[in-house]
Amino acid sequence: MSFRQKVEIMSNESISTADHSANYKTWVKDAADEFFAALASENSSMHSGLIVSPGDAEYNDLVDQLPPDPNRRAAILSNGSLYWRNDTNGRGVCSVAGYKTKTTCEANSGTWNVNKSYFCVNDGIFYKFVNVKQLNLAYHMFISRVSLKHLTLVQASDPDSKRAAKITKMTSDIDADTALCANDAAAGYTSNNMANPIRLEDAYQKVKVLS
Repeated sequence: MSFRQKVEIMSNESISTADHSANYKTWVKDAADEFFAALASENSSMHSGLIVSPGDAEYNDLVDQLPPDPNRRAAILSNGSLYWRNDTNGRGVCSVAGYKTKTTCEANSGTWNVNKSYFCVNDGIFYKFVNVKQLNLAYHMFISRVSLKHLTLVQASDPDSKRAAKITKMTSDIDADTALCANDAAAGYTSNNMANPIRLEDAYQKVKVLS
């Protein structure tokens, strides 16, 4: 299922070709910016704890997990770009430098350490999530915000009381679930704690690149 289809399912409204062309990329980037700003407003220490900066121990490893094409990598690390990654394939690191797979690592007397990384790059800043539940809740909030923007646009041109009620409910759910994410830095929450539940234990999106 594509990202666009997820947005349409959540809003229960189709995104027209015109709206997709005129608004879609703006909605996507604004939704990510708003989510991270909301996290910072709700709990600045939790927000700053997600950030991996140049010089931090994990920074180079995260850079290595970006697409290898130098132009693509530079674009992801620049201002204005957006990249989400959920490594569900158990990527690891070999104790012996130079070996990139478990088989070659162990064949050369190395130890293979699984290093699943769940992260987003927004405006060149790495946000590393502590586990797949935190990633999934963050990504769910991201899709929810895009869907809300779409729904609000449709409502403006075609007012409907049921849609208005849905916008109110969606706004309330987004605020509650963003606060849930912000106030549990260890991501120990479950789906039952959410205003708008999803299966937090499953990979919500295997690999998604948006820029």
